[in-house]
Amino acid sequence: MRHAWSAAILGLLAAGSAMTADASSLAGKSSLAGTASLAGKASLKPLTFGDLAGWADDDHAAAFRAFRRSCEALSGQQAELRPARNPDAALLTICRTALSIQDGSKANARRFFEDHFAPYEVVPTTGRGFLTGYYEPEFQGSRHPDASYAVPLLDRPDDLITIPQGETLPGLEPGLQAARRTPKGPEAYPDRAAIEEGRSDRGPNRSSICASPARPSSFMSRAPPASG
Repeated sequence: MRHAWSAAILGLLAAGSAMTADASSLAGKSSLAGTASLAGKASLKPLTFGDLAGWADDDHAAAFRAFRRSCEALSGQQAELRPARNPDAALLTICRTALSIQDGSKANARRFFEDHFAPYEVVPTTGRGFLTGYYEPEFQGSRHPDASYAVPLLDRPDDLITIPQGETLPGLEPGLQAARRTPKGPEAYPDRAAIEEGRSDRGPNRSSICASPARPSSFMSRAPPASG
């Protein structure tokens, strides 16, 4: 998800609208259902897929695989990580189509996006637009530390509790979404500085992979396949 077209599609997903099998039916419209929050702040400028830099050369098959994974979650095939807005009915319809497609080749994936989505540019009334995005980093690592791979990536602690959004546990500050399981009950987990400086009694840090110091390592993720 590297190019401008990704932002356009993410914008459609966030809006919960513009999901249509007939993109031409949206041509010329400056606003879409479900985008009332943009009123007075921004407008939507219709584009064509040809307007999106990098669209023709991007990896549509990879994007389609990622979209299918999201569809599996939205279709109730995966447990929710946290409470969220119910998916738009039109999006669910498109998800069912995506899940029925067996051939996810680049050509078919590109055709799927062009048939079921319409790109729009979000044009702010003033200033520049801002889009929050998420990604899953991939990089090389080693299961054995050496001069090139010296930074350990720590596994999720066994005593870490995830608190569902909107809920709390006795004795904890409201709003915390994680805690530490102890014999006396849940308590706030030590912060990053305390853990890295060894001021925490959380026990030894478990690491299944080491990364290069030149690579970002300040994130929580399952360890990727290692080399070496």
